[in-house]
Amino acid sequence: MIQNISILAGVALTTLMVLLPRVSQAPLWRATVTPLASIMGSGFLVPSLLAALRAHRTDRPLTQTALYVALALLGLVIAIFGVPVE
Repeated sequence: MIQNISILAGVALTTLMVLLPRVSQAPLWRATVTPLASIMGSGFLVPSLLAALRAHRTDRPLTQTALYVALALLGLVIAIFGVPVE
């Protein structure tokens, strides 16, 4: 229950932050959104599906594998935002 509330709170906070005019109209944000959306859209679908197949073949719980995939994707997003833009 607390995990669900934390997730919803994080999504709500992120949504509010992105909708702020100062953020949504910033040139840096606009330059970041399209490539990031492309990476997340296509680049994360394949590893997620492969992880699900691996979990199925090794009889590991899908929730455990999903946690590792989510952490890996979070790490990639953090790394992407850490790249300086000139």
